[in-house]
This record gives sequence, structure tokens and C-alpha cells, in this order.
Amino acid sequence: MKKLFFLPLTALLLFSCSSDDDNGETSTTPPTITAAEGRDAIRPENGEVRSATTGHMHVRFKVTDPDGVQQARVDIHHGFDGHSHGRGANQSDFMHLDFQKIYEGEGRDEINIDDNFEDVYWEGPRAEDLFSGKNVLAGPYHFSIDATDIHGNQTSFTDNTSYLAKFWIKRNYAPQIDVDLTNDEIKGTGGQPLSVSGTIERNLGESLSSDITFVWVRLYEEDDHGHGHSHSEDIYDEKWGSSAWRSGMSGDALPSGTSISLSDMFTGSKAIDLPSGHGHYELLIWVEDDNGNVSQETYKVHVD
Repeated sequence: MKKLFFLPLTALLLFSCSSDDDNGETSTTPPTITAAEGRDAIRPENGEVRSATTGHMHVRFKVTDPDGVQQARVDIHHGFDGHSHGRGANQSDFMHLDFQKIYEGEGRDEINIDDNFEDVYWEGPRAEDLFSGKNVLAGPYHFSIDATDIHGNQTSFTDNTSYLAKFWIKRNYAPQIDVDLTNDEIKGTGGQPLSVSGTIERNLGESLSSDITFVWVRLYEEDDHGHGHSHSEDIYDEKWGSSAWRSGMSGDALPSGTSISLSDMFTGSKAIDLPSGHGHYELLIWVEDDNGNVSQETYKVHVD
């Protein structure tokens, strides 16, 4: 009988200690996600670009909760189509980076992730489990971290307690965008067409490259980008070819699938007409190829 009485009492004491804070009330505060110990920022950072010669990405963060962390979860998925995350394009030899990992907290007050073992690879031996011999699609990806404490309190994107970042994977077999700049900007004159010189090219030196199938060009005020403004508010929005990722996006036929001159592209009805007066803008160029790779570059435009 002593044994039967002792076990329930112990369980009751453990429940009481782990479920209540110092005031006898259960905590409703979710865990906190911050940079790893001694680091300046969570990795990857929002807007981070992994260069064409880099075959992996660092994952660095810390989760804390005074009552105890139950688990933290990392998720990586593509953002090629903006929000719906469907499939598209010819992906017989390519696939998205799709990665999830759960870190068990086991009630500890901290999970600190800061080790090369946690890096995510899309090239080399450590990428084999993710890609099974296929190649990663270049383009935009979403990285998120959410966490739960021992009381079931969970971080959320609605109140920014979860972490969300958009990063880019570049690859040499994706389309190459090259724009001529003056002091890292494109110079323009208010009320006149913007002169843009440069090229969009298929990298013929890469056996995995494929023809260019879609080009999307936008010009918008520098402070407008990423703040919920619709495409109708863009100063310039033109498309060529047909997008494999973004439903309904298509335009005039592309002049070439291998090499496109931007100065020839932005002429006539496709000229980029600037507003009058002084201003600061950004020119975004989004390019897709037949394999589904996406390249994007954004350039500052200074208008006098």
C-alpha cells in the first residue's frame, strides 16, 4: 500500500512544481528566440544570400524559457510562388530545398544551436539525404523557427515571437543577371526614360543550365518594397515569357532564351518612364529558366 500511495503523490508534486510559477499560476508566455550565445544575429538573417560558390547555410539561434523549453522546430521551404508553395517547371534533375528538424528541450531553460553540425547542405556528401542525387533549385526560400515550452505555450508569427526570414540560394547554372552601375547605382533623370544597360544570360558554360523562360521587371519607390504594396502601385511592371511558379504571370515573347540585352528590352512601349523630379527607387529583375531555377537582383536607382 505504501508503494501505491507514494507514486501518485510524487506525480502530484512534480505536476505542481512544473505547472505553476511563483504566484501559483501557470505561465502563458511562450519561449523567446534570439541569437545564439555570443552571436550578433540569428542565422540565416532575413535577406541573406548564399552565393553560387557556397553549398550550405549556417543555422544559429537560441531558445530560452524560464519554465523549460519543450522543443524548437526549424523549417525551410521554397518561396518561388510567393505564398502557395506549389510545384512547377521541369524538375526532373532538380528539387527544392525542403528541410525540417526538431530540437528537444526536455524541460531545460535553454536550447543553444551554434555548431557546424547544424548547417544545412545542398552540395557535397552531407546533401545526399536531402537531394538523392538531384540538384537544388536556385531561388528564394523561407526559414522559420518556432518553439513550445513545457506548458504548451507556443511562439507565433502573428505576434512575431516566432522567427521568419527569407534567404536566397544562388547557383551558377541559374540565369545570370548583369547590370552596368555607376557608384553601385543606376542613374536617371526625372521625367525621362531610364537607361539600363546589361544582360540576362543563360550560363552556357554550365551543363545544368537551361533556357530563360520568364523575365519580370519592377520599379518602385525605395521605401515601398516589402510593405504590402500591390503591383498596381509599381511605377513600372512588365513581364516577358511565362512564369512556371507565379500563376497567371506572362507577357510578350522573350527576345532570346540564351542572351537578352536590357538596353534593347526597355524600348518603345516597354521603356521605363521615370516620374518627374528627384527620387530614390529600386529596380527588381526576376528571371526563371526552364529547369525552374530563379535568379533575382535588386538595384538602387537614383533620379535627379
